[in-house]
This record gives sequence, structure tokens and C-alpha cells, in this order.
Amino acid sequence: MLNLREAVHFSRVGNQLTVSTPRHYRGSITQQVTKNTEIEFAAYENQLFGATTPYFTYSKDRPARPGSQLADEHAVNRGYRIMVRRRLGNTLNTAVSYIHGKAAGISGDATLKFDEFALHQAIERRNYHTLNAEIEAYIPFSGTHLNAFVKFASNGHPITTLDAFADTYETGNEGINLFVRQVVTVPGGWLAFLGMDFLSSYQIEALLDIRNLTNEDVGKVRTEMGDVSLMRNPRTVRGGISVRF
Repeated sequence: MLNLREAVHFSRVGNQLTVSTPRHYRGSITQQVTKNTEIEFAAYENQLFGATTPYFTYSKDRPARPGSQLADEHAVNRGYRIMVRRRLGNTLNTAVSYIHGKAAGISGDATLKFDEFALHQAIERRNYHTLNAEIEAYIPFSGTHLNAFVKFASNGHPITTLDAFADTYETGNEGINLFVRQVVTVPGGWLAFLGMDFLSSYQIEALLDIRNLTNEDVGKVRTEMGDVSLMRNPRTVRGGISVRF
């Protein structure tokens, strides 16, 4: 049975469907420094129960191996976050944060035999540090919303996202990410054509998401056949239309 009041993660690999449920615990203190500046200190713990994110192993000479999942104890990460937020006028907000967390990552000392390749042999838990910067801007005359995130991990590549609950845009631990929301004016006749003329109040936006622009967050595992590259969030460009009513 599933409790639909809680978040549920689904993943499908071939014909195998897996389900997992997360738990998030957080306590935070916020101090207003000036009218436009505040500092937040937060401690967090994230847990994931059930089958977690699956992964594959690939070779140019062999087909993909069956997927596997992280163990529950490897899906746990905990730590703290220090964030400074500052409002620069009515249309520009900025934030800088430092996140420390203990999480599962890939050991740089492991050398695996590809014939017996099992990624869990190279997984270890240790401390990670990330620095994040965020800019949120609004351009009134064009109705454009911009969100930019720059993230950097200084000492490795954790498998799970540190403080994932605060990662609203799901951008992971590293990389440059850009999100654009543009208000679009649509003639009333188009709404009738789309069967949406029943809307009395609405707003249509064009969406553009560019994630991990520089293709960061790449880890490596040494094997007898050479290095195997691992990437959690590959570079992607996504677009769409949003209707608010």
C-alpha cells in the first residue's frame, strides 16, 4: 500500500518498476540582518527507503548490464547549510550558500574488474562541500522571469543531492543552470481552437530550462579496461508551455 499524502518516487528499468519513499528532516534559524538581507542556518537529513535511483554499466564492446540500486544506508545524507539572501531592488534577488553534507560517493582509490563490475564496491560515505550562487530576476516590460544557478563541489561528486529538499529546481550538486519563463500573449481565438475558451482568467508562459550547461558533475571509476565515467545529471535543454488559471 502507498500513502499518497507522502512523496513517492517511481523508476522503470526495462520491465522492472521500482518504488521508493523519501523522508526529510530539517531545522533552521533565520536572522534578518538588514531590511534587504537575511542569513539562514539549517541542519538537515534526507532518507530514501525502498529501491533508490537505478544505475547501469556500459561498454562499447558489451551490452548494458542490468540496473542496480543504492542500498538504503547509501541513500542517506545529512549536514548543514548556511545561506545569505539579499534583495537588490524590486526585480532582483540573490543568494549565496555553503552546504556541508555526509553522503555516498565514488572512491577515488577503487580499481574494479569490469567482468565483475559492481558499482557498489566503489561507494564510500564521506564529507562533501558545495558552494552555490543563485540569481532571480524579473524583467517587467517583457514579463520575463529568469533564474540562474551556479553550483560547485570542491572535493568530489556525491551520488545523492545534498539537501535535496531545498533544491527546488532539481539541479543537483554541480553545474550552471538557467531557467526562463516568458509570458506569451495569445489571441482569444486560439483558446477556442484549443478548447480552452472556458478560462476567464489565465496566463500562458513559454518555458526554457538549460540544466548543467557545462556538463559538470562527472565522476570516474578505474577499471582494468580503463576509466568509466559516471554522470548524475547530464546536460539537457527542455522547453514547453505552461497555462495558469
